[in-house]
Amino acid sequence: MRRVLLIIFLSAFVSATSGNAQEQTAAIEGVISDTAGASIPSALVAVVSSAVHLENRTDRNGTYRFPSLPPNSYLIRVHASGFADVAVPVELQLGSSRIVNLRLTPAAVNETVTVIANETGTIDTTSSAVTS
Repeated sequence: MRRVLLIIFLSAFVSATSGNAQEQTAAIEGVISDTAGASIPSALVAVVSSAVHLENRTDRNGTYRFPSLPPNSYLIRVHASGFADVAVPVELQLGSSRIVNLRLTPAAVNETVTVIANETGTIDTTSSAVTS
């Protein structure tokens, strides 16, 4: 009888502690895509709070995942070449899993033309494009 009670007690203890362990964190995941819905691979995704700064890159499908975050207020920052940066606030509760899909817009391109007159009366021009 003692053996049966011990087994029941240990089973209940293991179940209770494993359940609590699962509830100590939260998760954020999602897909980064462009305005047409095409996935953006290798985008840099950062999850930032007062206590956490984690970075990850999206996979070839534009998917990112941060599976074990403490509950907190976070800012998700996304940077991808050729696209405008995005920052979105997210609140994570204990045991929650948030899906945050983001669509990036193309970055603005600024072109500068510089005109210089030289001594011979000819005009030299240089042109440069800057992506912001």
